[in-house]
Amino acid sequence: ATGTVRAKTTTQVAANMMGRITSLPFAEGDYVSRGQTLAEIDNRESRAQIKKAEAGLSEARAAITEIDKNVIVAQAAVRTAEANRVLAEQTFNRYRELYERKSASAQEFDEAQSRLKAATSEVDRAKASIQALLAKKQQINARMEQAKADITSGQIYEGYGKISSPVSGVIVKKYAESGAIASPGIPLLSIEDSSQYRLEAAVEESRSSLVRVGNRVSVRIDAIGDTEFYGLVS
Repeated sequence: ATGTVRAKTTTQVAANMMGRITSLPFAEGDYVSRGQTLAEIDNRESRAQIKKAEAGLSEARAAITEIDKNVIVAQAAVRTAEANRVLAEQTFNRYRELYERKSASAQEFDEAQSRLKAATSEVDRAKASIQALLAKKQQINARMEQAKADITSGQIYEGYGKISSPVSGVIVKKYAESGAIASPGIPLLSIEDSSQYRLEAAVEESRSSLVRVGNRVSVRIDAIGDTEFYGLVS
């Protein structure tokens, strides 16, 4: 039976990103090792994305530091406002007693009451200021997480710029050259695993009863001389 020797495994190598091929130095027949860089694709866009995200992250971190300082100042303001409110409340209570005993005028009582209301409003305003700062901090934290995610995404995308061989073997087909545009899923190279080959032969139906899986058969390859090899029917 006449057949064709083929690699047991043939792998097509394709890009994971779209871009111009800046390097594809191999030719058909070249041997490549697993992990060896086969091609490089222009990935300046992803590097720019990483730099932009890193700048945003640095800006957000600086803003968080500033907010933390402002929160400390606002907390001190709350303590001051609370002390003023307590004092205003004590003063109001004294004037209320004096007013009830007719020892203080209505104007004095109204002024004490007004100062208490103002002091209470100041406490509420100071507390609201802290809440606003904390809400802003939460928003900036979300921006930081997004920036970190953008950096990770950019790094992954940047890694797509170098295409490494998934196997060791021989390049049997080259589909593109340097300068061409690579697209995701479109093959650039085909690599045959040179460690395992098989002979694919068509056997006449009349002789098929003589063939069993596991049979030991002799094989001769004219291109490399008269030496016989032995193989197993699989």
